[in-house]
Amino acid sequence: MLTLPEKVENAAFEKGWASISIEALPEMLGDADYLMPGIRGDGVDRGKDIESKSVWRNLPAVKAGKVYQYSIDDFYFQDPIALNYQLERISDFLISKK
Repeated sequence: MLTLPEKVENAAFEKGWASISIEALPEMLGDADYLMPGIRGDGVDRGKDIESKSVWRNLPAVKAGKVYQYSIDDFYFQDPIALNYQLERISDFLISKK
Protein backbone atom coordinates (compact mmCIF):
# COMPACT_ATOMS: atom_id res chain seq x y z
CA MET A 1 0.00 0.00 0.00
CA LEU A 2 1.22 3.49 -0.80
CA THR A 3 1.00 5.93 2.05
CA LEU A 4 1.99 9.54 2.34
CA PRO A 5 4.54 10.47 4.99
CA GLU A 6 2.59 12.03 7.87
CA LYS A 7 4.46 15.34 7.70
CA VAL A 8 3.64 15.70 4.01
CA GLU A 9 0.01 14.76 4.57
CA ASN A 10 -0.29 17.40 7.31
CA ALA A 11 1.34 20.05 5.13
CA ALA A 12 -0.57 19.23 1.93
CA PHE A 13 -3.98 18.06 3.14
CA GLU A 14 -5.83 21.35 3.09
CA LYS A 15 -4.60 22.64 -0.31
CA GLY A 16 -3.92 19.28 -1.95
CA TRP A 17 -0.26 20.19 -2.42
CA ALA A 18 2.65 21.58 -0.45
CA SER A 19 5.62 23.72 -1.34
CA ILE A 20 8.65 22.85 0.75
CA SER A 21 12.20 24.12 0.83
CA ILE A 22 15.12 22.05 -0.41
CA GLU A 23 16.47 21.96 3.14
CA ALA A 24 13.23 20.35 4.36
CA LEU A 25 13.38 17.45 1.88
CA PRO A 26 14.99 14.92 4.25
CA GLU A 27 12.57 15.79 7.04
CA MET A 28 9.50 15.72 4.81
CA LEU A 29 10.39 12.98 2.31
CA GLY A 30 13.06 10.90 4.00
CA ASP A 31 10.57 8.12 4.80
CA ALA A 32 9.01 8.05 1.32
CA ASP A 33 9.43 4.85 -0.70
CA TYR A 34 8.62 6.67 -3.95
CA LEU A 35 8.84 10.30 -5.00
CA MET A 36 6.54 11.72 -7.66
CA PRO A 37 7.45 15.37 -8.30
CA GLY A 38 5.19 17.22 -10.70
CA ILE A 39 6.75 19.65 -13.16
CA ARG A 40 4.96 22.38 -15.06
CA GLY A 41 6.34 23.98 -18.21
CA ASP A 42 9.52 25.89 -17.40
CA GLY A 43 9.87 23.99 -14.12
CA VAL A 44 12.02 21.41 -15.91
CA ASP A 45 15.10 23.56 -15.37
CA ARG A 46 14.23 24.03 -11.70
CA GLY A 47 13.79 20.27 -11.38
CA LYS A 48 17.28 19.73 -12.78
CA ASP A 49 18.63 22.26 -10.30
CA ILE A 50 17.03 20.40 -7.39
CA GLU A 51 18.22 17.03 -8.70
CA SER A 52 21.81 18.32 -8.70
CA LYS A 53 21.72 19.01 -4.95
CA SER A 54 23.21 16.46 -2.56
CA VAL A 55 20.18 16.76 -0.28
CA TRP A 56 18.02 15.38 -3.16
CA ARG A 57 20.52 12.73 -4.24
CA ASN A 58 20.75 11.41 -0.66
CA LEU A 59 17.02 10.76 -0.24
CA PRO A 60 16.44 6.98 0.05
CA ALA A 61 13.85 6.92 -2.76
CA VAL A 62 16.25 8.76 -5.08
CA LYS A 63 19.12 6.40 -4.23
CA ALA A 64 16.79 3.46 -4.97
CA GLY A 65 15.79 4.97 -8.33
CA LYS A 66 12.15 5.29 -7.29
CA VAL A 67 11.41 8.76 -8.64
CA TYR A 68 8.65 9.41 -11.16
CA GLN A 69 8.68 12.91 -12.59
CA TYR A 70 5.48 13.83 -14.39
CA SER A 71 3.91 16.80 -16.10
CA ILE A 72 1.41 18.53 -13.85
CA ASP A 73 -0.56 19.41 -16.97
CA ASP A 74 -1.13 15.67 -17.61
CA PHE A 75 -2.57 15.32 -14.11
CA TYR A 76 -4.61 18.52 -13.95
CA PHE A 77 -8.05 17.25 -14.94
CA GLN A 78 -10.15 14.92 -12.80
CA ASP A 79 -12.73 13.55 -15.22
CA PRO A 80 -13.00 9.75 -15.68
CA ILE A 81 -10.88 9.66 -18.85
CA ALA A 82 -8.13 11.79 -17.29
CA LEU A 83 -8.16 9.79 -14.05
CA ASN A 84 -7.88 6.52 -15.99
CA TYR A 85 -4.90 7.92 -17.91
CA GLN A 86 -3.27 9.08 -14.67
CA LEU A 87 -3.82 5.68 -13.04
CA GLU A 88 -2.23 3.95 -16.02
CA ARG A 89 0.80 6.24 -15.92
CA ILE A 90 1.34 5.74 -12.18
CA SER A 91 0.72 1.97 -12.44
CA ASP A 92 3.25 1.66 -15.27
CA PHE A 93 5.80 3.53 -13.15
CA LEU A 94 5.24 1.40 -10.05
CA ILE A 95 5.31 -1.87 -11.99
CA SER A 96 8.53 -0.89 -13.77
CA LYS A 97 10.22 -0.11 -10.42
CA LYS A 98 9.51 -3.40 -8.65
